[in-house]
Amino acid sequence: MWHRHFRSLFPGFVACLLLAAPAASADRLGRVDGIRSNRPPEPAAFDLPIEGAGGADESRFLSALFDLVDEAALLNEKVGRWLLEGGREGLDPRDYFEELDRLRSRIEALPVPGRLEPVRQPILEALLFQRGFVRDWFRAIDAGLSFESQLTDEFAYHEGLHRSHRMLLKAHAELLALFPEIDGTNQRAFQDHLDAMDFR
Repeated sequence: MWHRHFRSLFPGFVACLLLAAPAASADRLGRVDGIRSNRPPEPAAFDLPIEGAGGADESRFLSALFDLVDEAALLNEKVGRWLLEGGREGLDPRDYFEELDRLRSRIEALPVPGRLEPVRQPILEALLFQRGFVRDWFRAIDAGLSFESQLTDEFAYHEGLHRSHRMLLKAHAELLALFPEIDGTNQRAFQDHLDAMDFR
């Protein structure tokens, strides 16, 4: 995903994340090493139907929701490529905004079992924060600043990155709290697919 390339431009940023999370698991540290080497593991595939999800309605909702999470990750990768490659390839931010807004509407339209709203809502909020991050970067470029001048701490530490990251962590925590007995394959898939959507 594009955010891996973004992070590779800011090794100090990744180091700060490690220092800020001394209790990170060996698996998580391995994933950061994968980011650094640009050879990250592929997201775990879901074992469908998602057994232990509290019934067919919840399983269907989670399957549909994570299909859309994957679409969001792909949009982020495409617009990130545009920003990092100086507009030579990838998805123009103006098209990204339109596609992201449609994607958010599709997530909002999903019939959600009541107790899963605390999972959906932080994902929707994360998308808004990511939109704000891309908007601010694009505005700076549109104002005449060079692409290279935008690769600064201002964007590596942009508030939208941190807020989006926290919202995705919240969604993951809600999933684990709701489904403590869910099988390990799907637990890993929850984390991997949310990680793929994360700009950080």
